[in-house]
Amino acid sequence: MKVVTQRNDLKGWISQGDHLSQSKPTWSPESSRFALADSMGNIHIWDLNHRDRSQTIPYTGTPAMPLISYLAWSPDGKYLAHGQVSAQDQSYSGRLQIIEITNGNSSEQYMGLHGRVTSLDWSPDSRYLAVGSNEGDVQIWDNKAPDKPRYTYSSDKSGRDGAKLRWSPDGKQLAITSDYGHIVLWSPFTNKRADLEPKSPSSLSDLAWSSNGKYLAALGDDGITFWDLVHSTPTFVPYVNILAVRWQDDNRQVIIVDQYNNTSTLARPDDSSEK
Repeated sequence: MKVVTQRNDLKGWISQGDHLSQSKPTWSPESSRFALADSMGNIHIWDLNHRDRSQTIPYTGTPAMPLISYLAWSPDGKYLAHGQVSAQDQSYSGRLQIIEITNGNSSEQYMGLHGRVTSLDWSPDSRYLAVGSNEGDVQIWDNKAPDKPRYTYSSDKSGRDGAKLRWSPDGKQLAITSDYGHIVLWSPFTNKRADLEPKSPSSLSDLAWSSNGKYLAALGDDGITFWDLVHSTPTFVPYVNILAVRWQDDNRQVIIVDQYNNTSTLARPDDSSEK
């Protein structure tokens, strides 16, 4: 599993003249390439096998510069989603590009969110792209008809860093963070929602579904909340200085990444097979 949470972890790959934005790297599904955007909106892709920059996709719009970019690689490896916001103009709500990697073609769309883009996540089948804002709004874009959002969700609550999003493994639900550790499970295709009340009232920075869809790990400022979604029960484990969390394939442990990009494992609290 490739988890790089900061650009400093890619020293030796990126030169000082790249003028990259504040975006985090996004990895291709096979973990052999990563992408970053520069402050002009151009996207650069590096190939780990050849240890070189393999592709640059120029930005074709007229951005308010400098830009802060959010990138997400589709699970099928064919597309990059590129959400941009201005680093200086707070009224610039941002734009969305869906880029075909093989030829660099893109469709640019005005996002129209109430606020600034803070999160992007593709559905497992690479058809739908979820876009979250700092005011809690979520849009679902259909890659087969990207002229306008297919589904929308509005919240009267928003977290400190905006809505974080994660599709469920079956692509039927979206986990959305809100304020004080609150999570909404939203089914855009049926418009049904379920609320998960927090075990610890802290701002959430990352979410991870287990591959079987039965568990959800929510990373907060002071620890990780493990949700048993079958029984709707949370278990809180105190932990600090963690930047990312991902499940292992056995659904019994999560991999956690600290501020120095070191990884370790943490067992699911209710797993009786763990001593």
